[in-house]
Amino acid sequence: MGYDRYELLEYTNALSDFRKACGLDPTNDYTHFGIWLCSSLLGNSNGANNELKEYLATRPAADSGDWPSRVGDFLTGRITEKEFLSASDSPDSRKSLDQHCEAYFYIGSKRLIAGDKAEAIADFKKCVETGVTNFTEYQCAKAELKNLRGETE
Repeated sequence: MGYDRYELLEYTNALSDFRKACGLDPTNDYTHFGIWLCSSLLGNSNGANNELKEYLATRPAADSGDWPSRVGDFLTGRITEKEFLSASDSPDSRKSLDQHCEAYFYIGSKRLIAGDKAEAIADFKKCVETGVTNFTEYQCAKAELKNLRGETE
């Protein structure tokens, strides 16, 4: 439900939904990323970073360095955009495309939060251009593009 509300740009309601979902499954990485996104978009970037860092510190050591860890590290500023994009590369072409879809969405989101709308649009476009239509990040990038371009139904 959180990402459904996120796609509608209802960040306050989406944040509430993500927090409820987190209570049901506190180990879902993407629920924590949703909390980070909404909190940051609502002006609480420092709190969002601290909360996500705390969560990442509780993940099993075996998960250290996996793709969700890389997403979390990028969102909290532990790795650079260049390192994040490099981490999204994979010899498996499907996995690489999926990870690039997510990477461009999160890069665009950070740019949007920083107030760089032009670059956010460029990154959201790259996310959509991956064609990974079954990913939440793809759908959210489309919603952000529509909003940033001022499009109406």
